[in-house]
Amino acid sequence: MAIQPEVVYPKYFGYNPQMGGISEPGSSMNKLSAQCGQGKEVYMNGKKNNHSVFRFIWEELMFRLSTCILLYILLIYGCAFDIAHVKYQPVQLVSQQDTNKFFVLKDNVSITSASCYDRTLRKGTKWRIVGSTNEGNVYKPLDQVLTLECSNVHEAYLVVLDSHLVGFYLPVEKGFVKLSERILLPLEK
Repeated sequence: MAIQPEVVYPKYFGYNPQMGGISEPGSSMNKLSAQCGQGKEVYMNGKKNNHSVFRFIWEELMFRLSTCILLYILLIYGCAFDIAHVKYQPVQLVSQQDTNKFFVLKDNVSITSASCYDRTLRKGTKWRIVGSTNEGNVYKPLDQVLTLECSNVHEAYLVVLDSHLVGFYLPVEKGFVKLSERILLPLEK
């Protein structure tokens, strides 16, 4: 009577009658490798497999690599990117001494030449001077919130030169956004 070698069923993605059927992934790679090194035969799906340790290592590496790649792709596409942004140039704002100077808009003013989303300056809104730049006087809204929006939202003030809107001053960024064309403002002083 021939001596039967001890049969080792790997605890990986295969048939494992000791576990009652199909086994789940586990951490028995070192155990399996040690058993193969001791001369035990490794069987997978009922067939002798001398290279199963290396195949399992390869499958484990590929599984982990594909999982990492998938998570990386989900992370990249799941994050918000600055797809469209407001282009501004840094400017120096010189504070105005007389801050009682303001104007009121007589009519609504639609701004379509600004970056990203269109804006409407409402009729009757008051704008108080806060300073000046090389591009013109800077006016802060008193009763309207003005923002420039693309991928991010930026608080904005009007930059006016000779009753024309020439751009926006971004107080947080300390920058100037130039309009592609000047807009005449219907001012009531």
